[in-house]
Amino acid sequence: MAGNDLHVLKIDLAIAKPGEVQPQADEATRRLFEETSSAIVKIETATATGTGFAVNRPGLIITDYHCIAGAREIKIRTPNGKLYRARVKDIDDINDLAVLEIDGKAPAELKPLKLAAADSLKPDDRVAALGHPEGYAPIYISPGYFVSKLRFGDKLFETETGKSPDEVSKDPDVSPKDKEDFRQIAERQFLYSRIHVRHGNSGGPLLDSNGNVVGVADISVDKEKYSHTVFTPVSDVHKMLNRETPKFAATYTHTGEEWTNVYKQQLQEHTLGTLGSTSLAGGAGYYGLMTGRKYVRGILPAALGLYGLVSVADDARSFSSSTNTRDYLKYGTATLADTSLLAGGAMRVFAKPVISATLSATPVLMESSAMLGTRD
Repeated sequence: MAGNDLHVLKIDLAIAKPGEVQPQADEATRRLFEETSSAIVKIETATATGTGFAVNRPGLIITDYHCIAGAREIKIRTPNGKLYRARVKDIDDINDLAVLEIDGKAPAELKPLKLAAADSLKPDDRVAALGHPEGYAPIYISPGYFVSKLRFGDKLFETETGKSPDEVSKDPDVSPKDKEDFRQIAERQFLYSRIHVRHGNSGGPLLDSNGNVVGVADISVDKEKYSHTVFTPVSDVHKMLNRETPKFAATYTHTGEEWTNVYKQQLQEHTLGTLGSTSLAGGAGYYGLMTGRKYVRGILPAALGLYGLVSVADDARSFSSSTNTRDYLKYGTATLADTSLLAGGAMRVFAKPVISATLSATPVLMESSAMLGTRD
């Protein structure tokens, strides 16, 4: 790279969009970018974008939990623009971390980053963050410096949640389990840095001057210039990667959402299937109303069977890529339900002609049997 072709976010400066003249980067920043940017991926879901980075286990990506929370489908985009499907392998909602696993063989173009052995930063140490601010396609680098370790504490907790920890602890509508989780969140330790990141940088790495990961971008505490940012320490990443079993399973389910919102997301993610099933259901309902109940008994099962045909492959694929018991149960049940709809629709369409043909042939068969009996 030469000139101003490197995308840079500098402290207290407005973001220069892709295509605009970028701030100058010194040689150390440029070298760090060239050595580490091949590990950076863009996280894409139906409702959010974020950043992630490859670690030294093939196919594993570290990001923030809030980047993928509630997502039914997760895709990652590598630096060369290729898209891959990914699934949740483990999550830590207290420390806002998630481990994703790329479906199939890990892309060769992803060069994993090394995790620092511990939180070894000292005040004024040079650091840099990498990511996709505002969801922009280019990878930006944000040079800056480490300030200190910081406890989440009451003030930051209230800024992010709208309530103080004391208010949460006394709220009768908050379950004991959630109260304990909030207490742990309030005790979180962060790495506070003077460094410019934006929405979309979440989940990206904080690097020391040697290119080792020392933290993960989490929250900007400066909503005007985005130049005061806290990062999850690398020690929390080590803990999650080294534990034997996941803390709890992610199920990709929608909870507490209106049906219309679920339908909109289905329309976004599975356009043809959703449009097809909607058209079939609407057409069957209209035809039934216009022609009488006896037709509904024939057309509606056929429509449901066709819906099963459209859905079974997608749910079967989700079942095969499930990583935990709850997903196996959910998608296995869905696959069986789709298969039942398909089988039921096929029976309704084809069973009547088969039964009619069988009944028509019965007298002939009986007569033939009688004739054979006379000859004996």
